[in-house]
Amino acid sequence: MLQQCVSQDSSVNNHSLEKRDYVIKELVETEKNYVDVLATVQRSFMRPLSSFIREEDMKAIFSGMKVCCVALQELSEIHSGFHSHLRKAVAPNSSTRLSDVFINWREKFLIYGEYCAHLTSAQELIQDLCSRNEVVNQQVIKCQEEANGGKFKLRDILSVPMQRILKYHLLLDKLIQETQPNHEDYRGLERAKEAMVDVAQYINEVKRDTDTLAIMSSIQVTMLEVSYTCNRCVCTTGRYNTLVTGVFVPQDGITHL
Repeated sequence: MLQQCVSQDSSVNNHSLEKRDYVIKELVETEKNYVDVLATVQRSFMRPLSSFIREEDMKAIFSGMKVCCVALQELSEIHSGFHSHLRKAVAPNSSTRLSDVFINWREKFLIYGEYCAHLTSAQELIQDLCSRNEVVNQQVIKCQEEANGGKFKLRDILSVPMQRILKYHLLLDKLIQETQPNHEDYRGLERAKEAMVDVAQYINEVKRDTDTLAIMSSIQVTMLEVSYTCNRCVCTTGRYNTLVTGVFVPQDGITHL
C-alpha cells in the first residue's frame, strides 16, 4: 500500500513537472515571437513609411509619444535582452532564477506607460493619414502585405506591445500554479508576479492620467471657442446686425431673450 501511494505521488509530481516545463516553454517561445514582431515592425513599417510620413507623425505613431525618441526601437532592444536572459535562466544547471529575470527587468518595462497611454491616438492618427492621403494609404497596405500577407493591419500590430506586457503576470500566475510550494524559486516567482502586476497597474495609471488630461484639454478648447463666439458674434441676417455680447439686440431697441 505504501509503495502504491509513493508511486502515485511520484506520478503526480512528474505530471506537474511536465506541465511546468510546458508553461516555461510557452513563455520563452512567445517571447521570441514577440521579439520577431518588434523587428518586423521596424523593418517592414517604420523604415519604408518614413519616406512618406512626416517625422513628427512617425514619432506619434511608433513611439506612443511626441518626443524625440522611438519607443518601439527601445522595446526591441529591451526584449532582445530580456529574451536572452530568459533563455539563460531556463538552461540546464543555470545559476540564474527565472523570477530574478522578471524582477531585474521591471524598471525597463515602465516605458510601456507612455506607449500604451498614447496607443489609441496613434491608431487614430494612422487611420486619419490613410483617409486623407491615398499615397500613404497605399504604402501602408503594401507594408501590411509584405509583412504578414495583409492578415493584420498596422493599427492592430501597434496594439501587440500592450497585449504582451499585460500578459506577463498571467503567465507567471500559471507557472506558480504548476510549481510545488517547496520549489526553490516558488517565493521568487510570487515576487516576480507582484512586480509584473505593479507594471500593469502603473500602465493603467499613466493611461488614466493621460485620458483625463486629454478630456480637460478638450473641454478648455471648447469653452474658449464658445466664449470667443459669444463675445465676437456679429449677426448680419435680418434686423440682427449689431455686435452683441451674449444676447442679440435688434435694431428696434428691444432686447429679445
